[in-house]
Amino acid sequence: MAVAWLAVADAGRVTRGSVMTDDAAISVRGLYKDFGHVRAVNGLTFEVPRGAFYGIAGPNGAGKTTALRMVIGALEPLQGEIAVDGVSVWPDPLEAKRRMGFVADNPALFDRLTGREMCEYAGLLRGMAPDEIARRTGELLRILDMDEAAGRMVADYSLGMTKRIGLAVALLHSPRVLILDEPFGSLDPVNTQVMVSMLERYRSGGGTVVFSSHVMDVVERLCDRVLVVAEGAVRAEGTVAEVRGLHANLQDAFIALVGGRDLGDEEALVALVLLRLRLAISRRAYTRWGGQFLWVAVWWALGLVGLVVGAGLVLISTLDGGLAAVVTSVAAWWFGWLLLPMTSPSLQAQSVDPERLEPYPLTVRQKVTGMLWGGLVAPTTLMTLAFAATLAALPALRWYARPAMVLGAVLFTLSCVITSKVVQAALARMAHTRRGRDLSLILAAVLSAGSYGGYMYVLNTSGSASLGALDPAAEVASWSPPGATVAWVLDVSAGRGGLALAHLAIAVGWVALMYVAWVAVLARRAKGTGQWRRTRTVRAAAGLALVRGRRAAGRGAVAASAAQMRRYLVFRHPRAAQQVVMTVVIAAFVTLSPGVQFDLESSTAVFAGFSTAILAVGLLNYDGRAFEFLVIAGAPLRSVLVGKALAVAGITGAATVAFAVATAAWHGQGERLPAALLNGAGALAYALGVGAVASVMAPMDASRRSGGRIEPVVAVFVAMFAAPGGIVVAASLMSLAGIPALAGGVIALVVGGGLGAALLHRAGGRLAARQLTVARVLLD
Repeated sequence: MAVAWLAVADAGRVTRGSVMTDDAAISVRGLYKDFGHVRAVNGLTFEVPRGAFYGIAGPNGAGKTTALRMVIGALEPLQGEIAVDGVSVWPDPLEAKRRMGFVADNPALFDRLTGREMCEYAGLLRGMAPDEIARRTGELLRILDMDEAAGRMVADYSLGMTKRIGLAVALLHSPRVLILDEPFGSLDPVNTQVMVSMLERYRSGGGTVVFSSHVMDVVERLCDRVLVVAEGAVRAEGTVAEVRGLHANLQDAFIALVGGRDLGDEEALVALVLLRLRLAISRRAYTRWGGQFLWVAVWWALGLVGLVVGAGLVLISTLDGGLAAVVTSVAAWWFGWLLLPMTSPSLQAQSVDPERLEPYPLTVRQKVTGMLWGGLVAPTTLMTLAFAATLAALPALRWYARPAMVLGAVLFTLSCVITSKVVQAALARMAHTRRGRDLSLILAAVLSAGSYGGYMYVLNTSGSASLGALDPAAEVASWSPPGATVAWVLDVSAGRGGLALAHLAIAVGWVALMYVAWVAVLARRAKGTGQWRRTRTVRAAAGLALVRGRRAAGRGAVAASAAQMRRYLVFRHPRAAQQVVMTVVIAAFVTLSPGVQFDLESSTAVFAGFSTAILAVGLLNYDGRAFEFLVIAGAPLRSVLVGKALAVAGITGAATVAFAVATAAWHGQGERLPAALLNGAGALAYALGVGAVASVMAPMDASRRSGGRIEPVVAVFVAMFAAPGGIVVAASLMSLAGIPALAGGVIALVVGGGLGAALLHRAGGRLAARQLTVARVLLD
């Protein structure tokens, strides 16, 4: 029995700006779109009758997806007219978006929400009533056989389940037109049948279905009319029988219309080619922003950084007269290389992924040797080598030990690279599962926070007069693999031959062990024994629903976006949670670090400003492809940004209160706490506005590398220094003016709150105005 509410909503007829006939659900005329020098869509013209099952067929690269993205209002055409249900899509697509639903080939969803929460979030963004959202969500999940999986996160779904949830989201508001891009690609027969059954129900209720595909038997079986596209232009259009013509089936007609291509042979790679491949990947990571110049500049800049850091360490050793700082710093540098694969699971995209080498006739040892050489040719490797080689200038070294230090620098660099590569290879399988990625990120956050806390503790306890407190740590570090690469040279210089051999054996043995381990990891994967089992995920708690019980009181896009962002930051998205932990820890240590003299009011303001600015810069960082969903749904992006900002404010506000209370209790300054909290609130509001503007001007998908774009890095540093810097200047001016602490706190709250609100309003307007640009950056 058909479900009554699956019938499309009667949106009425809108004639203003219409370019279509009354019997057409979609009208496209003279559509053009270029990408650089490539014309993706070339004069496309077609009409989709109301109530039709309309197929758009074409080979890969024919322009199908580009055309559909222009129809749904996610990509602005170069030229042409588009109307959906009588409403012109461009230049203002919002009204047209209310009348259609869209399901992408790989649906852009918030994968850290559960399936049910994703539907509820979509309904709130579209302005639906919570009761209506709950009713329609339940019915859709039941029909799509997703009710049992509704409490699991989208990240744990298979592709078929993700497409079914995408279809539920698209149908939630009863659109008059449903558009799908390759809906049956990579689906098994069961998922295909569920999708087809749902589409037929929707069409029987008066809806129009348009979908693209290059699978001709599906098109021939389902569609009333077919449009064949190749090279961005119409090759044929009509009923299935008309397009099939004299051919036996639609597949033969399709091949006759678009032609066929032969694939060329590919050369077998050899191990040394991997070095050139690594260079090409590294260079092209920067070509999209600054080209060859940026690539060369990064190499020079990082090499210079290594020299400067090494020279600074030499200077410290000269002034202090000891070598403890040298050994511990070398060990800390190596530890950073160890953490790199954990903090960047997407690191595989920046190097040669061994999985991509499987089709080629290479032995495991060839792969490892080639990837090791490739890893050594990198700007970070140059920085490490420059840092370690500079230690040859240590005044404590005898002349004959200086060449040995250069050799030790090479050994140290090799140890850093190969250790990092082994960890990366070991985590590669973890990176293929959501739980594995989560575990690696949480582990990295704990290790990073712990190491930074230990470092700051040493600085706080050692005093400024001497680094003697580092001696015990240096003794332990000298017997570690990185410390041994330097310790053996110090032993040679001091005439301790036996210790020098022992330390050298540790350093060389570690590199050899890592090489063997790398070969073993790749060999184990090749045998199929290195797979990570996918564990059954636990249902999300029922109380987390976005529109259930008392939580439904905060209606609208602001409350929904705040709930989504809060879940990501607190526990759903491990990279976001890691960012929260690291930001709060670093903000506390920076504020309380030796040599920084702030009163309670200023330290609270700096902590609030620093932590809020860093997190607010990432308001859009965790949406990724899901931002396209916001654009397609016509979500009120100003309200979405405000909701995300409020979620950040809630987290950093709680952290600021805890910081102020703990600091006041430690120093016995409870009477100054009210003024400190007022200063913190003003600083938080101001920093929130600064970070929001930066997040819109330089968006970035935190789950992927930036592709050589330097704008996100600049935005982080500008926000990180602009917000606390402005706060410190303001606090200094009020102190010089002799304004009482409590009055100064009130002034800070009023001024900071006003500036923050103005900046946030501006950022929201900017996001709404350049939403297509932001979506393109996040999807690129």
